[in-house]
Amino acid sequence: MVRSYKNYSLPIDYDPHYDPTYMSEEMLAYFYKILTILFTRIANKEDETIHAYEEENSRFPDHVDQGTLEEIYEQEFASEEVLDFIKKEVLAALERIKQGNFGFCEETEEAIGLERLLAVPYARYTAAVQEEKEHSKSL
Repeated sequence: MVRSYKNYSLPIDYDPHYDPTYMSEEMLAYFYKILTILFTRIANKEDETIHAYEEENSRFPDHVDQGTLEEIYEQEFASEEVLDFIKKEVLAALERIKQGNFGFCEETEEAIGLERLLAVPYARYTAAVQEEKEHSKSL
């Protein structure tokens, strides 16, 4: 069953801490709203960076200044790669909401937990599974 929360009317005073049902319709609508806002902010940040780079780059004809500017923007684009990763994770989380499996670990199917989702709304795994995956990568 595909769910849509685009036009869902969430009560203005809704607080997921007081919702007794994990991943209720209201809670899903709440996270849909948070994820949509996060996606928009990331997309806007990417646009700002590209426009700033183009604008600044055109003002520096001197190759030395241009090289310095490009070095600064390389660092900025590195953070853009992180933002791009998060944007993809946000889109995946929005898809999980539509599919009805948001809030549950992709590996164990256990509840990820409200506090973790409030901290990382696009989380795919419980904290324990995520730590295990990160530990395995570092070996």
